[in-house]
Amino acid sequence: MKTLVQALLICFTLQASAQSPTLYTSKPTEAYKDKAATQKAGIFISNAHLSYYEKINKRLVQVDRDYESPLYIVDTQNLKEYYTEDAPEAPTPIIEMDEYYGSPHLFTTVAGLKVREYPSSTASVLGTVLIGTAVPIEFYPYYKDAWVPISYNDGYGYIAAQYLGERPVMSELIQAYKATSDVSEQRKYAERILELGWNSEDAATQKAIQFYIDFANKQDETEKVALLKLQLEAIKAMPKEGDTSKVSKLIRKRQFGFALNEKIEPIDGFDIDWIHTYIGYPLDESANLEDCALGDYEGNSYFNSAEFITHDLDHTYKVRKMDMINKNGFIIDNQLMEQYTTEQVFLKLAKGLITLIEPLTHTYYIAVDDVLYSFEFYNNELLRIELIYYC
Repeated sequence: MKTLVQALLICFTLQASAQSPTLYTSKPTEAYKDKAATQKAGIFISNAHLSYYEKINKRLVQVDRDYESPLYIVDTQNLKEYYTEDAPEAPTPIIEMDEYYGSPHLFTTVAGLKVREYPSSTASVLGTVLIGTAVPIEFYPYYKDAWVPISYNDGYGYIAAQYLGERPVMSELIQAYKATSDVSEQRKYAERILELGWNSEDAATQKAIQFYIDFANKQDETEKVALLKLQLEAIKAMPKEGDTSKVSKLIRKRQFGFALNEKIEPIDGFDIDWIHTYIGYPLDESANLEDCALGDYEGNSYFNSAEFITHDLDHTYKVRKMDMINKNGFIIDNQLMEQYTTEQVFLKLAKGLITLIEPLTHTYYIAVDDVLYSFEFYNNELLRIELIYYC
Protein backbone atom coordinates (compact mmCIF):
# COMPACT_ATOMS: atom_id res chain seq x y z
CA MET A 1 0.00 0.00 0.00
CA LYS A 2 1.52 3.27 -1.06
CA THR A 3 1.34 5.79 1.74
CA LEU A 4 0.73 9.47 2.00
CA VAL A 5 4.19 9.94 3.41
CA GLN A 6 5.83 9.09 0.06
CA ALA A 7 3.44 11.33 -1.83
CA LEU A 8 4.32 14.20 0.50
CA LEU A 9 8.12 13.88 0.22
CA ILE A 10 8.69 16.56 -2.39
CA CYS A 11 11.80 18.35 -3.53
CA PHE A 12 13.27 20.73 -0.96
CA THR A 13 15.36 23.74 -1.95
CA LEU A 14 18.42 24.55 0.14
CA GLN A 15 17.90 27.90 1.77
CA ALA A 16 19.18 30.44 4.25
CA SER A 17 18.86 34.06 3.16
CA ALA A 18 17.12 35.16 -0.02
CA GLN A 19 18.89 36.38 -3.13
CA SER A 20 17.73 36.45 -6.73
CA PRO A 21 17.77 35.35 -9.43
CA THR A 22 17.75 31.60 -8.78
CA LEU A 23 20.73 29.78 -10.25
CA TYR A 24 20.58 26.32 -11.79
CA THR A 25 23.40 23.84 -12.27
CA SER A 26 23.67 22.98 -15.96
CA LYS A 27 25.41 19.69 -15.16
CA PRO A 28 26.40 17.70 -12.05
CA THR A 29 28.61 20.07 -10.09
CA GLU A 30 30.80 19.34 -7.10
CA ALA A 31 30.74 21.54 -4.01
CA TYR A 32 33.37 22.03 -1.33
CA LYS A 33 33.42 22.62 2.42
CA ASP A 34 35.98 25.44 2.17
CA LYS A 35 36.66 28.45 -0.04
CA ALA A 36 40.01 27.01 -1.07
CA ALA A 37 38.21 23.99 -2.53
CA THR A 38 40.42 21.46 -0.75
CA GLN A 39 37.63 19.42 0.91
CA LYS A 40 34.92 17.96 -1.30
CA ALA A 41 31.49 18.06 0.35
CA GLY A 42 29.28 16.48 -2.30
CA ILE A 43 27.71 17.01 -5.69
CA PHE A 44 24.71 18.91 -7.02
CA ILE A 45 22.65 17.20 -9.71
CA SER A 46 21.81 18.91 -13.00
CA ASN A 47 19.26 21.72 -12.63
CA ALA A 48 19.61 21.88 -8.85
CA HIS A 49 17.99 25.07 -7.54
CA LEU A 50 20.36 27.49 -5.82
CA SER A 51 18.12 30.21 -4.45
CA TYR A 52 20.30 31.39 -1.58
CA TYR A 53 23.89 32.15 -2.43
CA GLU A 54 26.58 34.79 -2.56
CA LYS A 55 28.93 35.43 -5.45
CA ILE A 56 32.33 35.76 -3.78
CA ASN A 57 34.03 36.37 -7.12
CA LYS A 58 33.84 35.14 -10.70
CA ARG A 59 35.30 31.77 -9.74
CA LEU A 60 33.64 31.19 -6.40
CA VAL A 61 30.00 31.03 -5.27
CA GLN A 62 28.93 30.41 -1.68
CA VAL A 63 25.71 28.39 -1.29
CA ASP A 64 23.96 29.00 2.03
CA ARG A 65 22.00 26.35 3.92
CA ASP A 66 19.74 26.33 6.96
CA TYR A 67 21.45 25.05 10.13
CA GLU A 68 24.55 23.90 8.23
CA SER A 69 27.81 25.38 7.04
CA PRO A 70 27.78 26.89 3.55
CA LEU A 71 29.01 25.07 0.48
CA TYR A 72 31.36 26.49 -2.15
CA ILE A 73 31.27 26.01 -5.92
CA VAL A 74 34.32 26.78 -8.05
CA ASP A 75 32.93 25.51 -11.37
CA THR A 76 30.87 28.68 -11.69
CA GLN A 77 30.59 28.22 -15.45
CA ASN A 78 28.05 25.47 -14.62
CA LEU A 79 25.70 27.95 -12.93
CA LYS A 80 22.98 29.40 -15.15
CA GLU A 81 19.94 31.60 -14.60
CA TYR A 82 17.79 29.19 -16.57
CA TYR A 83 16.80 25.52 -16.59
CA THR A 84 18.92 23.37 -18.92
CA GLU A 85 17.01 21.00 -21.19
CA ASP A 86 18.51 17.55 -21.79
CA ALA A 87 21.05 18.08 -19.01
CA PRO A 88 23.35 15.18 -18.01
CA GLU A 89 21.79 12.56 -15.75
CA ALA A 90 22.37 12.45 -12.02
CA PRO A 91 25.63 10.76 -10.98
CA THR A 92 25.80 7.40 -9.20
CA PRO A 93 24.35 6.39 -6.76
CA ILE A 94 21.46 8.78 -7.36
CA ILE A 95 18.57 7.21 -9.27
CA GLU A 96 17.40 9.42 -12.14
CA MET A 97 13.80 8.16 -12.23
CA ASP A 98 11.91 4.90 -11.91
CA GLU A 99 8.42 3.52 -11.29
CA TYR A 100 8.40 5.04 -7.82
CA TYR A 101 9.54 8.61 -8.48
CA GLY A 102 9.90 10.82 -11.52
CA SER A 103 13.00 12.87 -10.63
CA PRO A 104 16.44 12.17 -9.10
CA HIS A 105 16.09 10.39 -5.77
CA LEU A 106 17.24 7.71 -3.38
CA PHE A 107 15.30 5.45 -1.00
CA THR A 108 15.32 5.01 2.75
CA THR A 109 16.94 1.67 3.56
CA VAL A 110 16.07 1.05 7.23
CA ALA A 111 12.84 0.73 9.20
CA GLY A 112 11.72 3.51 11.51
CA LEU A 113 14.12 6.11 10.11
CA LYS A 114 13.87 9.19 12.32
CA VAL A 115 13.13 12.62 10.87
CA ARG A 116 14.97 15.26 12.92
CA GLU A 117 14.05 18.91 13.35
CA TYR A 118 17.65 19.95 12.63
CA PRO A 119 20.60 18.17 10.97
CA SER A 120 21.84 16.61 14.22
CA SER A 121 21.42 13.27 16.00
CA THR A 122 20.53 15.22 19.16
CA ALA A 123 17.75 17.26 17.50
CA SER A 124 14.10 16.62 18.30
CA VAL A 125 12.44 13.76 16.43
CA LEU A 126 9.53 14.93 14.26
CA GLY A 127 8.51 11.41 13.30
CA THR A 128 9.66 8.54 11.12
CA VAL A 129 9.47 7.51 7.48
CA LEU A 130 8.94 4.03 6.11
CA ILE A 131 11.70 1.98 4.57
CA GLY A 132 11.56 2.21 0.77
CA THR A 133 10.35 5.81 0.75
CA ALA A 134 11.60 7.85 -2.21
CA VAL A 135 13.58 10.92 -1.13
CA PRO A 136 14.26 13.62 -3.77
CA ILE A 137 17.94 14.50 -4.03
CA GLU A 138 19.38 17.78 -5.36
CA PHE A 139 22.63 17.59 -3.44
CA TYR A 140 24.34 14.30 -2.63
CA PRO A 141 26.84 14.58 0.26
CA TYR A 142 30.06 12.58 0.24
CA TYR A 143 30.61 12.37 4.00
CA LYS A 144 28.97 9.67 6.14
CA ASP A 145 27.59 11.90 8.89
CA ALA A 146 25.74 14.20 6.47
CA TRP A 147 22.04 15.01 6.58
CA VAL A 148 19.49 15.38 3.80
CA PRO A 149 16.52 17.79 4.04
CA ILE A 150 13.05 16.42 3.26
CA SER A 151 9.55 17.81 3.20
CA TYR A 152 7.65 16.50 6.21
CA ASN A 153 4.22 17.27 7.71
CA ASP A 154 3.72 20.59 5.91
CA GLY A 155 7.25 21.64 6.89
CA TYR A 156 10.62 20.02 6.60
CA GLY A 157 13.09 17.98 8.59
CA TYR A 158 16.32 16.04 8.14
CA ILE A 159 17.26 12.39 7.77
CA ALA A 160 20.70 10.79 7.97
CA ALA A 161 22.23 10.39 4.51
CA GLN A 162 23.90 7.09 5.46
CA TYR A 163 20.47 5.41 5.41
CA LEU A 164 19.73 6.29 1.79
CA GLY A 165 20.40 4.07 -1.20
CA GLU A 166 18.69 1.70 -3.61
CA ARG A 167 15.17 0.56 -2.75
CA PRO A 168 15.30 -2.62 -0.65
CA VAL A 169 13.97 -5.77 -2.30
CA MET A 170 11.37 -7.77 -0.38
CA SER A 171 12.69 -11.19 -1.45
CA GLU A 172 16.23 -10.28 -0.36
CA LEU A 173 14.99 -9.15 3.07
CA ILE A 174 13.09 -12.42 3.48
CA GLN A 175 16.19 -14.37 2.48
CA ALA A 176 18.28 -12.44 5.03
CA TYR A 177 15.65 -13.15 7.69
CA LYS A 178 15.76 -16.88 7.00
CA ALA A 179 19.56 -16.90 7.00
CA THR A 180 19.82 -15.97 10.69
CA SER A 181 18.63 -17.69 13.86
CA ASP A 182 19.30 -14.68 16.10
CA VAL A 183 15.93 -13.31 17.24
CA SER A 184 17.11 -9.68 17.34
CA GLU A 185 18.38 -9.96 13.76
CA GLN A 186 15.16 -11.66 12.70
CA ARG A 187 13.18 -8.83 14.27
CA LYS A 188 15.23 -6.25 12.38
CA TYR A 189 14.47 -7.91 9.07
CA ALA A 190 10.84 -8.64 9.96
CA GLU A 191 10.31 -4.94 10.74
CA ARG A 192 11.91 -3.95 7.44
CA ILE A 193 9.75 -6.44 5.57
CA LEU A 194 6.61 -5.11 7.25
CA GLU A 195 7.44 -1.46 6.56
CA LEU A 196 8.42 -2.15 2.97
CA GLY A 197 5.10 -3.93 2.58
CA TRP A 198 3.22 -0.87 3.82
CA ASN A 199 5.15 1.13 1.22
CA SER A 200 4.24 -1.21 -1.65
CA GLU A 201 1.23 -2.30 -3.67
CA ASP A 202 -1.58 -4.18 -1.91
CA ALA A 203 -0.41 -7.70 -2.78
CA ALA A 204 3.03 -7.04 -1.29
CA THR A 205 1.42 -5.30 1.68
CA GLN A 206 -0.67 -8.36 2.49
CA LYS A 207 2.32 -10.70 2.09
CA ALA A 208 4.47 -8.56 4.41
CA ILE A 209 1.80 -8.26 7.09
CA GLN A 210 1.26 -12.03 7.12
CA PHE A 211 5.04 -12.54 7.31
CA TYR A 212 5.27 -10.31 10.38
CA ILE A 213 2.23 -11.97 11.97
CA ASP A 214 4.03 -15.33 11.70
CA PHE A 215 7.14 -13.83 13.34
CA ALA A 216 5.19 -12.06 16.09
CA ASN A 217 3.24 -15.21 16.89
CA LYS A 218 6.51 -16.98 17.68
CA GLN A 219 7.37 -14.15 20.08
CA ASP A 220 3.95 -14.23 21.77
CA GLU A 221 3.22 -10.62 20.74
CA THR A 222 -0.52 -11.13 20.99
CA GLU A 223 -1.61 -7.47 20.85
CA LYS A 224 0.54 -6.76 17.80
CA VAL A 225 -0.76 -9.87 16.08
CA ALA A 226 -4.37 -8.98 16.83
CA LEU A 227 -3.98 -5.47 15.35
CA LEU A 228 -2.15 -6.69 12.24
CA LYS A 229 -4.78 -9.36 11.59
CA LEU A 230 -7.52 -6.73 11.67
CA GLN A 231 -5.50 -4.42 9.41
CA LEU A 232 -4.96 -7.30 7.00
CA GLU A 233 -8.70 -8.00 6.95
CA ALA A 234 -9.38 -4.29 6.34
CA ILE A 235 -7.01 -4.27 3.36
CA LYS A 236 -8.61 -7.36 1.84
CA ALA A 237 -12.06 -5.80 2.28
CA MET A 238 -11.15 -2.39 0.85
CA PRO A 239 -13.64 -1.11 -1.75
CA LYS A 240 -12.51 -0.73 -5.32
CA GLU A 241 -11.02 2.63 -6.17
CA GLY A 242 -13.79 5.19 -6.58
CA ASP A 243 -16.47 2.96 -5.05
CA THR A 244 -17.93 4.78 -2.03
CA SER A 245 -21.39 3.22 -2.26
CA LYS A 246 -21.26 1.57 1.19
CA VAL A 247 -20.41 4.83 2.96
CA SER A 248 -22.92 6.79 0.90
CA LYS A 249 -25.63 4.31 1.87
CA LEU A 250 -24.81 4.72 5.58
CA ILE A 251 -24.88 8.51 5.21
CA ARG A 252 -28.31 8.39 3.57
CA LYS A 253 -29.56 6.23 6.44
CA ARG A 254 -28.07 8.72 8.96
CA GLN A 255 -25.68 6.05 10.23
CA PHE A 256 -22.33 7.69 9.43
CA GLY A 257 -21.11 11.05 10.66
CA PHE A 258 -19.89 13.27 13.46
CA ALA A 259 -21.83 13.13 16.71
CA LEU A 260 -22.27 15.45 19.67
CA ASN A 261 -23.75 14.07 22.88
CA GLU A 262 -24.59 10.87 20.92
CA LYS A 263 -26.60 12.86 18.36
CA ILE A 264 -25.45 12.47 14.76
CA GLU A 265 -24.86 15.69 12.85
CA PRO A 266 -28.01 16.86 11.03
CA ILE A 267 -27.80 17.42 7.27
CA ASP A 268 -27.74 21.19 7.81
CA GLY A 269 -25.28 20.98 10.70
CA PHE A 270 -25.65 21.28 14.46
CA ASP A 271 -27.77 23.94 16.09
CA ILE A 272 -25.57 26.63 17.63
CA ASP A 273 -27.26 26.26 21.03
CA TRP A 274 -26.44 22.53 20.96
CA ILE A 275 -22.81 23.39 20.21
CA HIS A 276 -22.68 25.96 23.02
CA THR A 277 -24.05 23.39 25.45
CA TYR A 278 -21.60 20.58 24.69
CA ILE A 279 -18.52 22.30 23.22
CA GLY A 280 -18.69 25.93 24.27
CA TYR A 281 -18.14 29.15 22.39
CA PRO A 282 -15.80 29.87 19.46
CA LEU A 283 -12.24 30.95 20.18
CA ASP A 284 -11.67 32.41 16.74
CA GLU A 285 -13.25 32.77 13.30
CA SER A 286 -11.81 33.25 9.84
CA ALA A 287 -12.72 33.27 6.16
CA ASN A 288 -9.71 32.16 4.14
CA LEU A 289 -10.38 32.91 0.47
CA GLU A 290 -7.76 30.30 -0.53
CA ASP A 291 -9.52 27.53 1.41
CA CYS A 292 -11.14 25.50 -1.36
CA ALA A 293 -13.49 23.79 1.10
CA LEU A 294 -15.32 27.06 1.68
CA GLY A 295 -18.13 28.27 -0.54
CA ASP A 296 -19.79 31.67 -0.76
CA TYR A 297 -20.56 33.24 2.63
CA GLU A 298 -18.70 30.43 4.41
CA GLY A 299 -15.93 30.62 6.99
CA ASN A 300 -14.24 28.57 9.69
CA SER A 301 -15.20 28.72 13.34
CA TYR A 302 -12.67 27.35 15.83
CA PHE A 303 -13.71 25.91 19.18
CA ASN A 304 -11.63 24.34 21.93
CA SER A 305 -12.17 20.79 20.64
CA ALA A 306 -13.65 21.22 17.17
CA GLU A 307 -13.64 23.21 13.97
CA PHE A 308 -16.81 24.05 12.04
CA ILE A 309 -17.61 25.43 8.60
CA THR A 310 -20.15 28.19 9.14
CA HIS A 311 -22.53 29.91 6.75
CA ASP A 312 -23.11 33.61 7.36
CA LEU A 313 -26.62 33.68 5.91
CA ASP A 314 -27.97 30.25 6.86
CA HIS A 315 -26.24 30.28 10.27
CA THR A 316 -25.33 26.61 9.94
CA TYR A 317 -22.41 24.86 11.68
CA LYS A 318 -20.98 21.78 9.97
CA VAL A 319 -18.13 19.84 11.58
CA ARG A 320 -14.79 19.89 9.81
CA LYS A 321 -12.56 18.54 12.59
CA MET A 322 -13.27 17.13 16.02
CA ASP A 323 -11.02 16.05 18.90
CA MET A 324 -12.46 13.03 20.68
CA ILE A 325 -12.99 14.48 24.14
CA ASN A 326 -16.01 15.24 26.31
CA LYS A 327 -19.23 14.63 24.33
CA ASN A 328 -17.57 14.58 20.91
CA GLY A 329 -17.93 11.39 18.89
CA PHE A 330 -18.56 9.72 15.56
CA ILE A 331 -21.15 7.17 14.47
CA ILE A 332 -20.56 4.27 12.07
CA ASP A 333 -23.45 1.91 11.38
CA ASN A 334 -25.33 3.10 14.48
CA GLN A 335 -22.28 2.44 16.70
CA LEU A 336 -20.92 5.40 18.64
CA MET A 337 -17.15 5.90 18.74
CA GLU A 338 -15.56 8.26 21.24
CA GLN A 339 -12.28 8.94 23.03
CA TYR A 340 -11.76 5.44 24.38
CA THR A 341 -12.56 3.61 21.16
CA THR A 342 -9.59 1.40 20.26
CA GLU A 343 -8.08 0.73 16.85
CA GLN A 344 -9.34 -2.85 17.06
CA VAL A 345 -12.93 -1.74 17.63
CA PHE A 346 -12.69 0.81 14.82
CA LEU A 347 -11.23 -1.71 12.38
CA LYS A 348 -14.14 -4.07 13.01
CA LEU A 349 -16.72 -1.28 12.56
CA ALA A 350 -15.08 0.23 9.48
CA LYS A 351 -14.21 -3.00 7.66
CA GLY A 352 -15.23 -2.60 4.04
CA LEU A 353 -15.19 1.21 4.31
CA ILE A 354 -11.49 1.96 4.90
CA THR A 355 -9.68 3.04 1.75
CA LEU A 356 -6.18 3.82 3.07
CA ILE A 357 -4.05 3.03 6.13
CA GLU A 358 -1.16 5.17 7.37
CA PRO A 359 0.64 2.81 9.79
CA LEU A 360 3.21 5.25 11.20
CA THR A 361 0.62 7.69 12.50
CA HIS A 362 -2.07 5.06 13.15
CA THR A 363 -4.41 6.97 10.86
CA TYR A 364 -7.17 5.43 8.73
CA TYR A 365 -9.02 7.06 5.83
CA ILE A 366 -12.54 6.57 4.51
CA ALA A 367 -13.39 8.17 1.17
CA VAL A 368 -16.84 9.32 0.12
CA ASP A 369 -17.56 11.38 -2.99
CA ASP A 370 -15.24 14.43 -2.92
CA VAL A 371 -14.12 14.19 0.72
CA LEU A 372 -11.96 11.99 2.91
CA TYR A 373 -12.51 11.23 6.59
CA SER A 374 -9.34 10.66 8.61
CA PHE A 375 -9.43 8.74 11.91
CA GLU A 376 -6.28 9.25 13.98
CA PHE A 377 -5.37 7.09 16.98
CA TYR A 378 -2.83 7.68 19.74
CA ASN A 379 -1.91 5.11 22.37
CA ASN A 380 -4.71 2.92 20.99
CA GLU A 381 -7.37 5.57 21.65
CA LEU A 382 -9.30 7.59 19.07
CA LEU A 383 -7.67 11.03 19.10
CA ARG A 384 -9.12 13.07 16.25
CA ILE A 385 -11.38 12.85 13.21
CA GLU A 386 -11.07 15.30 10.33
CA LEU A 387 -12.95 15.90 7.11
CA ILE A 388 -10.48 16.49 4.27
CA TYR A 389 -11.67 18.02 1.02
CA TYR A 390 -10.31 17.06 -2.41
CA CYS A 391 -9.34 20.30 -4.09
